[in-house]
Amino acid sequence: MTGSRISPAGRRTTGGGRPCQRAPVNYAQFDARISRLATHLRDGVKIARGDRVAVLAHNTTDTLEVQFACGRIGAVFLPLNTRLTVPELSYIVGDAAPKLMIHDTELADLALAVAKLCKVTSALLLGAGVPTKPRSRPQNRSTRRKSSPSIHLDDHVHLGTTGQPKAPSSPTA
Repeated sequence: MTGSRISPAGRRTTGGGRPCQRAPVNYAQFDARISRLATHLRDGVKIARGDRVAVLAHNTTDTLEVQFACGRIGAVFLPLNTRLTVPELSYIVGDAAPKLMIHDTELADLALAVAKLCKVTSALLLGAGVPTKPRSRPQNRSTRRKSSPSIHLDDHVHLGTTGQPKAPSSPTA
């Protein structure tokens, strides 16, 4: 993933040249956003350890937040290539069987078409539906880390360079 850049006009852009959606955040703010999203995925959408979360979105900090939130709850982050066609995406999503499809506004039609074809049970628009208020009860960092599930190195999709991509058959495949 490429970082943000300054365009010739002096505006911050993503690696793809699109303007950044919000001002830069510090690590504490980024951590808080990840925690809120992880809580929403776990408690609101009922994503559990081993569930796959497909993401069809451009490279932004929002996508990174999804990746880290999945890691916090033990879900398998399944990034999808934005340049693939519906049949190609359908093959990957059908094989991986994610419980949730997260997408950005620009790719909503494509993501929702693939989700419908593959019978993905839930879809979530990046930047929408995540509570923005801080938790009522602060959690200290050591408690949160101890309660996080362990992540196995094999919790990923095997892309390879030839043939069709393959998803793991179980969370620890």
